[in-house]
Amino acid sequence: MKRLLLLLLFIPIVFALDCSDLDPSYIGSSTISYSATGSITFDFQNDRAIVEYVNTDIRAIPQAQVVNPQYSGTIRTDEFGNSMIYYQRTNITRSSVLTNPLEWSYQALVHLNKSLVLANSNPSYPYPADSFPSDVKEYLDFTRVADNSPAIQEKVTELISGVTGYLDVVSKLSKFVAYFLQYNLNYAPSSIPASQVYYQQSGVCDEFSSLLISMLRNAGIPARFVSGFAFTNVGVISCTNFGPHSWVEFYLPGTGWVSIDPTYKEFFFVDAGHVPLYVSSDSSTNIINASYLSSMNISVNIQTPQFNFDLSGYDFTHQVLNLSTRLSNNTLGENDYLLLNASIRNPTNKWALDTLVFETTQELTLLYNNGTIPLVIPPNSAISAYFILLTPGGLEQGFSYVHPMIVRLLSGGYDLFNITINPSLNIATSYNDFINMIGNESRNYVSNLNVYNNAITPTMVTSSDEPVMRFDIKNAGNSVLENVTVNVNYAGVNYNENIGSVLIGEVIHYSKTLELPSRSGLITVTATVSSGTITNSVNSSFTLISPPPFNFNISGSSTYTGVGDYQLSVHTSSIPGNFVSANLKISVNGNAVIDKPFYFSQSVIILPQTAFTQDSNSIIAELTYSDTEGNYYAARSSTNVGKVAAPITNPFEAIGLFFKALLDVFKLLLGL
Repeated sequence: MKRLLLLLLFIPIVFALDCSDLDPSYIGSSTISYSATGSITFDFQNDRAIVEYVNTDIRAIPQAQVVNPQYSGTIRTDEFGNSMIYYQRTNITRSSVLTNPLEWSYQALVHLNKSLVLANSNPSYPYPADSFPSDVKEYLDFTRVADNSPAIQEKVTELISGVTGYLDVVSKLSKFVAYFLQYNLNYAPSSIPASQVYYQQSGVCDEFSSLLISMLRNAGIPARFVSGFAFTNVGVISCTNFGPHSWVEFYLPGTGWVSIDPTYKEFFFVDAGHVPLYVSSDSSTNIINASYLSSMNISVNIQTPQFNFDLSGYDFTHQVLNLSTRLSNNTLGENDYLLLNASIRNPTNKWALDTLVFETTQELTLLYNNGTIPLVIPPNSAISAYFILLTPGGLEQGFSYVHPMIVRLLSGGYDLFNITINPSLNIATSYNDFINMIGNESRNYVSNLNVYNNAITPTMVTSSDEPVMRFDIKNAGNSVLENVTVNVNYAGVNYNENIGSVLIGEVIHYSKTLELPSRSGLITVTATVSSGTITNSVNSSFTLISPPPFNFNISGSSTYTGVGDYQLSVHTSSIPGNFVSANLKISVNGNAVIDKPFYFSQSVIILPQTAFTQDSNSIIAELTYSDTEGNYYAARSSTNVGKVAAPITNPFEAIGLFFKALLDVFKLLLGL
């Protein structure tokens, strides 16, 4: 009914240095040439005026890995733990400033990485405030900018009602702020309290960050303000296109501080174009703090620092799944509802925190979920992200329309995750059909489990063999199959194994070495694969062969002239009393000669002379039989027979051979 074109790309790409079309969220790692400069000037009223001292703290050092830093002044740490430049001058006069201006600078290469956050745990919520470290508890307190209000408290309570996971609380609150506020440059660069931001529902990065910090602290989760610069693709894009920016860090017990950028909609990490300069309790902390003492009324002017950034190298690594759907008025239809299900697996033993992005054309209306969402994936598990789309109207008869879609993980988790999309979009006539399914987690009607390609090798097994059962398990539905179990049962032997989750469209190649049962004979193995109420079974078999309770051997003349048939003697030390049937197979030089029922009263088997084609001939006999208890036995014996020329007994035949040989000599001498 629908056609989808799928193209899966898990390719790390290193570009030549061209930032003209660079999406910041794709930057996985970066090297940035960074410099910052500034100065302090004084308005001296006369030559006798003097400034006894000026102490200046400058928060211009990137809180990241820096190489070959060069700076004026000394470096010390502020109350928030930030490294900053400390600059001090004493006995400053008009003449000394002219010859030695009060200027400061810092430059270095900055290395940044965007990395997937793997958390040790998802603590239970609410988390006891007393359990936070002492230097973290201060970030639970409200401030003038990250303030509180009844409206914010009410919204937080509404959003996290019934949530029992610490990370799930962070996910809900950060997603809310990212989509609740509208970006509006009219509010830059003032620091507006979070209570006012919530009321006006707009702002720039400082407002996004302040509201999220306030909501997290309302929920009892420590959060702090991060100030710095970030690469942006707004306006004319170049490798120096960095602008002032702010974002948030929240404290995760057992892991530490984790970044969220609600403005860029980057949840649980920020891209490698973010350059952090300092953290603080809110946006009111200044880049420069200066104190001075003067003998007269002297005005001081602190120049706005000049920052320069050049993205001198970056690594563009990401995971993307591209697909498209073809719409026409006689296939999918107008104003139909589509359900897209993205499944993401976490194969690690830790909690994986990521951001999922879904993009499509404007003609397809996204009705359920947002285009960018935070992900909290439990260890060794898979989750589903659902998107409901509405197809456009006005499809003309006879035409079809292709609508591309993109799903990607911002972490670039291609080396950890397996992301799959339902290859056949589901259709419903009602929006509520999908809402009810998603809300109630009732996915059975779209679940499907296939088990196929089943086989056991080898099929004939002795006590020294290890038979292996293999089959394929495919999720042929459109929802993740969770807690998939495999049960293998045969001849009193039983295995149970949980293989975890199977993603949409994923095929698991399952194999199991089978333990040999206590009895021999034909063994039928049943494998049952289950996930919830979905079950599928397959049967395979092998024959276990035991040595018989008697001796078996063959014998015969060690030489054979090729005249007449060859007589092979078959010996058994006893005749089993409970045998049901027996069969004898004999091969000469690897070629089957005899394959027929065997009666233990037989002692001679006739082999045709045509079977002996070589000077030395190998004879192998295999006797198999089953008894009334269903056991299966087999025995093998072999012998070698040499082929020799038959003696000449007819005198006329000898004379003929003599003259033939004499004729051959004459031909040789005459060169004929």
